[in-house]
Amino acid sequence: MSNEAWATILVTIVFVGIPLAFTGWRYIDVRRAEQRQREFVNYHELIRWLVKGYPGDKGPMLDSQIAIIYELRNSRDYSEVSVRILEGLQQTWKGADNSERLAKEISLTLQKLKHD
Repeated sequence: MSNEAWATILVTIVFVGIPLAFTGWRYIDVRRAEQRQREFVNYHELIRWLVKGYPGDKGPMLDSQIAIIYELRNSRDYSEVSVRILEGLQQTWKGADNSERLAKEISLTLQKLKHD
């Protein structure tokens, strides 16, 4: 191949490849931002449901609270604040009805969050 052919190929790669790479990077960046926003909303909904119960319920349901506490183990980006929230709830709920089951799940979740 001649130098002119290589130059043409190089120019084509530059003028097609760079915009294509930028478009791909931008797409991935936007998708990551959308995912972070979904995780933010989901996390805050879980915390609201944990403390207040599901919308329309008369109050928090024990098994739902236990499931939410368990689910907080998957919110790695929020693990530090989850630890503080759960430790606070553990103190607040001490001595309440069914507090033993909640305390056990909180302890298991705290152990997992602190050691990961």
